[in-house]
Amino acid sequence: MIRPTLALAALTLAACAQNPQQAQRQMLDEQAKLATTPAPGKNADARGTYVALVSTLLDQNSNYAALSHLDALEGKYGSDAQTQLLRARAERATGKTDAAQRNYEQLLQGPQRSAAEHGLALIYAGRQQWDQARRYFDAASRDAPTNPFIWNDLGYLALMRGDWDTAAQALSRAVELSPSEPRFRANLALYRQLSTGSADPDIPADVAQRIQGEARQWQQPGGGLQLAQTLSPTP
Repeated sequence: MIRPTLALAALTLAACAQNPQQAQRQMLDEQAKLATTPAPGKNADARGTYVALVSTLLDQNSNYAALSHLDALEGKYGSDAQTQLLRARAERATGKTDAAQRNYEQLLQGPQRSAAEHGLALIYAGRQQWDQARRYFDAASRDAPTNPFIWNDLGYLALMRGDWDTAAQALSRAVELSPSEPRFRANLALYRQLSTGSADPDIPADVAQRIQGEARQWQQPGGGLQLAQTLSPTP
């Protein structure tokens, strides 16, 4: 895990008093400055800060900006498995799935293997190639059994395929591994509603309304299956 520098920590505290959007932009600008103008002997710290910036951009769905910063980062510090994984994620998010697939496949034999398997599973799920998606989800869950995002996505895929037993077990694992994540609880509630026809009383009203809408869409004959927005963007 990358530890923030004191400068970034101070910047974060100062940002709390500003408009949230302005504070966010200022923080990203300062992160980029710190990453591109490292102090002597601090290249490793600066590189780590820049990697953190790219991760933040991806988390905020600023995927094209992330690709631009990846180009700058790799031009300055070179490429490794970590930046390759980030690039694959950005490419997948911007529709460059063939390029993302190649990058993920190159990572299957290294330390990023489970994340690469997860990313490939998401690509195949997006193409509605269910057998390949399931194969990579199963592999990812074996290699990273405590990652709740993998279990959530495996469970959602099983839900889309009407595999109730797998959906129940995988979504339950996701919720118990990360009980504070509302998307996982919503997906488990969706499973309960679709498999039993009754709403889950333990979820907020706004989440229940969304679930009811999804359930109606799924139950329309010939409506087809759509990739869930709740599938994790992380890998």
